[in-house]
Amino acid sequence: MTSSLKPIQFLWFLHWLKRYPTEEEGAMVWHVTPKTYKKHLIQQLDFFYDVLNEIHWDKRFEQPRTHGLFEDIYWAIDGTLCSINRPKTQSTQSMFYSGKNKTHCGNFQLVVRLTDGLIVWCPKTGLPGSIVDITALGLHDFISIVECGEVGLADLGYLGMSCLLIPWKRVNQKPLSSTKVLFNKVHASVRIIVEHTLGRIKHWDCLDVPWRHDFFRLCQAFYVIASFTNITIHQNPIHTHPTLILQCE
Repeated sequence: MTSSLKPIQFLWFLHWLKRYPTEEEGAMVWHVTPKTYKKHLIQQLDFFYDVLNEIHWDKRFEQPRTHGLFEDIYWAIDGTLCSINRPKTQSTQSMFYSGKNKTHCGNFQLVVRLTDGLIVWCPKTGLPGSIVDITALGLHDFISIVECGEVGLADLGYLGMSCLLIPWKRVNQKPLSSTKVLFNKVHASVRIIVEHTLGRIKHWDCLDVPWRHDFFRLCQAFYVIASFTNITIHQNPIHTHPTLILQCE
């Protein structure tokens, strides 16, 4: 941490991310002026967004090799929506409005390792909430970083992406066979680790209530919290032992 960032101000920053008070409320808690409080929050948000280096795509292979049904599949992908206050202009409202979730929000994607939930990919910028998951991957050019023949797990929101193994989908409302139903259950039980990682991220109030600041600041906050989450996962993995379904070495 640079000399301009003091430990007490780091506590302000953590408290702001965790509880997301207004500037007036936060300033009152820490006995400073709202102007001083806001200045140091933005300073630290910029600082940690620039210097944190905890998320690495190549670490997806630094885990036990998987066998059985999901042999040599090492990661799962999912997205999450973070609510924002209703934008002021009609065009911006349409851009950030998720018709599925009936709210204004941002779309954030991440990939985690299957054995411990460590985040190995998280873009530093999110996308407007009107963009669905499969389109978001295209805009992030995700396919360009995936090796030939490499496969990850995802839900039906990513239907059509060749590098992803997704559950079976009913066609024309016809019920799935018992084998496909069983596969879907097993798939969900393994893929759920990405939702557990997202749960840790959304445990920070600033990502779980409507965001009041501009969207770029939300992108910064999401990336910083994802990086903090990786630090905690090193000390406290999402799963202490990988699910037996993966049959890890």
